[in-house]
Amino acid sequence: MANGFPDDVAPVYGFVRAGTGVLNRRFAHWLKQTAPPRKPAGFTERQGQYLAFTHAYTKINGRPPAEAGMRKYFRVIPPIVYQMVR
Repeated sequence: MANGFPDDVAPVYGFVRAGTGVLNRRFAHWLKQTAPPRKPAGFTERQGQYLAFTHAYTKINGRPPAEAGMRKYFRVIPPIVYQMVR
């Protein structure tokens, strides 16, 4: 029993107090084993199109496109462009 908790309970339920390095390491190890693997962050096909457009426009014109220009090119309503740019 360390810090008032049995050694096998503290890592599982996260009852880890500050200054208990052994329990913190055990919990971190347990968490790594039980956490689902993460997928690499990517972007959707539509996001890729917006990025490609922005890159090409900036390369040609020397400045990024306005939201109005993106709206006309992709034929979408303003909130869609804003959401994609945000």
